[in-house]
Amino acid sequence: EDAREAFQLTADALDLAAQEVRGLRLAYNSHAQEYLLVWAQGGPYPGLYSRRVSRAGQPIGDAVRLTTPSVTPYYPMLAYNTTDHQYLLVWSDADGGAARYSDVVGLLLTEQGTAEGTAFPIRATDKYERPTGIVYNPVQHEYMVAWDTYEGRLRVTDAEVKTTLQRVAANGALLSEPLQTAATEI
Repeated sequence: EDAREAFQLTADALDLAAQEVRGLRLAYNSHAQEYLLVWAQGGPYPGLYSRRVSRAGQPIGDAVRLTTPSVTPYYPMLAYNTTDHQYLLVWSDADGGAARYSDVVGLLLTEQGTAEGTAFPIRATDKYERPTGIVYNPVQHEYMVAWDTYEGRLRVTDAEVKTTLQRVAANGALLSEPLQTAATEI
């Protein structure tokens, strides 16, 4: 198989056509030479799901339901750990469904895309927090998670948005205090 050949993932091919799917994200597993696709799903079965996808774009196995929240999670993001052959999935989770604020939550996933342990808070405040990035650093054997924080209202200025960075160990433990800065300072 030529990894340079383009492919297209379709909702029909992934059996997602009838679902309320949002936030599709991919990470490449260099060890297994395949992708892991994650998404948030609403409707009668809300939660976060994963599915392995070959380099050629073919689904591998069935979709796996990772969480069973009372409300639909938002903004999933994913990074692959090349040392331990696992993933860290982060997302924004509305606290209690009030949608007045949301927290950044993490979950370690196995190489096969199944949950490893339980979800854990990366950031929990009374503000609205939305993940904006995640990377794995193989030199330090840790992840870096980034998110924006602002008051729980729809319209905010750039000056009202604070970007926060949090180092997370490969085992999910939070390392040091988060670094928070105004978006204009970055």
